Amino acid sequence: MSAQYSNRQFFRKTPNWYLAKFFEAKGVPLDVNVIQLKEQDADILQGALNELTPSQIMGIEAEFQDINALACEGGISALVDEAYFHNDTAFIDEIAVIEGFHAKAIWAYLNKPGYWRGAAMFLHADNVSASFWKKRNDFLNLPPHLEDSDTDALAKAISGYFSDKEGRQWHSLNKTAHSLKGLAL
Repeated sequence: MSAQYSNRQFFRKTPNWYLAKFFEAKGVPLDVNVIQLKEQDADILQGALNELTPSQIMGIEAEFQDINALACEGGISALVDEAYFHNDTAFIDEIAVIEGFHAKAIWAYLNKPGYWRGAAMFLHADNVSASFWKKRNDFLNLPPHLEDSDTDALAKAISGYFSDKEGRQWHSLNKTAHSLKGLAL
């Protein structure tokens, strides 16, 4: 995952063209023309950001932190995996030609927000420390009873649980069913 977040570091790592597109897409007028700034002019951008209302600043910083969190090799890989899941080869081809993790991440955030949530969740799960997992070694060693109807029923039950608790629906059902079918092999 990316290092600790700061606005100035984010501005230095993200190309101005993408920052300008972000502010334009959000309808946030800045007192400076972001594209005409030098690429490393973080202080001027921070000054312009400070002129906004506190609620605007908080919203923008929250989005920048989300983008920064996926601006790493694992984050981009998670975005590509999410695009692959949706059979979107155009996304994969487009993100491949963009230079830099921050540029790729902000581009994906602006152009494919539907992929963002799944990629962020998978990146987080991939980076959970092993000390947070509770290992269970006390299960009976029985042969699995895996028939299609059993795996489908379990997949629907798991999907129903996550749909009720976390608002995930078909995406988790399809992933769960696919994962359970893989176990049967």
